[in-house]
Amino acid sequence: VSTSLRINVNPYVQDVSYRDGATIMGPLDMEIEIAPMALRKDETISISLIQSPGAIQNAKRVGYVLKIDPEGTILSVPAMLKLPYNYVNTPEIDESGLGIYFWDKFQKKWLRSGGYVDTAQKAVITEINYLSQFAIMQEQGEIQSKAENKLEVRLSPNAYFAPDINHLTIYYNLSWKTYLPVNVTIDIYDMGGNLITEIIRDSTVFPGWNTAQWNGRNKSGETVRNGRYFVVITAESNGEKIGKTSHLAVFR
Repeated sequence: VSTSLRINVNPYVQDVSYRDGATIMGPLDMEIEIAPMALRKDETISISLIQSPGAIQNAKRVGYVLKIDPEGTILSVPAMLKLPYNYVNTPEIDESGLGIYFWDKFQKKWLRSGGYVDTAQKAVITEINYLSQFAIMQEQGEIQSKAENKLEVRLSPNAYFAPDINHLTIYYNLSWKTYLPVNVTIDIYDMGGNLITEIIRDSTVFPGWNTAQWNGRNKSGETVRNGRYFVVITAESNGEKIGKTSHLAVFR
């Protein structure tokens, strides 16, 4: 998709207090809202335009790639990310097929973060619990409502997760009877049924593929011990609720 906008290559930098959070306006009028206590410490957030780290199959990039540093930071409260596409040649875009993707540096491929399209603002909006490289992609086909509510979950790594080396990517496909926002919660439990951490709590997502990440730390910020754990995802909307449990082994 063609663009004709002259851009500033210098990164946008802002110091953010972990107590207060911040709303940061970056290049191309992108916006990220970091909630209070989402960061574990005060951080300097940098947002820059970069070259795409890789190609993607079955989708087409719309506009530029934005990198939010410190890349790999896990947020304890999801942030709202808004990426506009009003600078792109709009007639070439099928707005019904737009979503926000991120570059999973461990798998070295683009994955769908999620998102819904605000046609009035010419922007795609989603909630994220990680800082990474993001771009709008035009997907093949429109996400439609389904006959029943279902969850499909893919974990990467899907066997042994080593927190000292990578993050756990929780990639889940939410099929719902209506294309309306759904509240999603993702928790990690140990084999004894003890809650280890809340990855996201009542996060607003839309049907389709969505992503969350875990850095292998518990509620106190400590890396968990070796062993088996459960990833429990629940989704709820309009009084209907479904869930899915996946098994995970941590091996450091």
